[in-house]
Amino acid sequence: MALSLVLSGPKLQRTPRAMAGTGIHGRRHFAGRSRKLVAAAAVVLCGLFRVLDSGSLGIPSAIFGAAGSSVAFCGSAASERRLPKVARHAATRHAISKQEMNKLISSAETAGAVLDTVGSFIDSQLFDYIHVATAFTKLAKVKATIGQPEREHASMGKLVASLRSFLQSRSMKEQAVANVWWAIASMQQQLPELLSLMPHLVPTTEHVAKDMFPRGVSNVIWACATCTLDDQLLQKLLPTLAERVFELLFLRPDDFNGQDIA
Repeated sequence: MALSLVLSGPKLQRTPRAMAGTGIHGRRHFAGRSRKLVAAAAVVLCGLFRVLDSGSLGIPSAIFGAAGSSVAFCGSAASERRLPKVARHAATRHAISKQEMNKLISSAETAGAVLDTVGSFIDSQLFDYIHVATAFTKLAKVKATIGQPEREHASMGKLVASLRSFLQSRSMKEQAVANVWWAIASMQQQLPELLSLMPHLVPTTEHVAKDMFPRGVSNVIWACATCTLDDQLLQKLLPTLAERVFELLFLRPDDFNGQDIA
């Protein structure tokens, strides 16, 4: 019935050229009627898509995969749960930039949401070490929501493997490395398996320590003190960190604040 209303509904008979002599009141009436028709058509189409998505017409849902994705925003049960923004991008097939990826990861409110978001992007060529560091940092901030389902989440294994790959290739910059140190140290109770990355993290830190700023150096030193770091790795890393601290204290003493020194 809804479909027949769309097909047989009232048609706009007057074109802008035909309306030229109708005066301002006629044009207002035409504009108001147009808006009402557009709104009515949108409501009917949303209802139609909901019917298609529900499968009540006996049409295979695979045929309407794209429609089913967009139906969630026309009032279905999924929309009531307010799907994360990443789902909206996937449903509409919009291209997404590196910056948008990072914002979506940062805006996730739970560990599960972080991993779901990462799962949507991790196979993309745009997904890089910055997204990996952002994901681990965000997971550390919402570590209270990490449970067994999150530890067994498919994206968790991919995320750890991705971090290991970036560390082995020495392609991570100093800020990302410092953030990963802080994240691993913060989550060692929830995700103790991350400590297995230390043999890869220490050489990478040695490589980028010369470029670290005071906050980054202080985060790494705090993480070393917090984690049960192997003595051999600690002895390997501390001279490099100490050298960088002395450089910063002599060359840029004003960059240190109370928190960095603590």
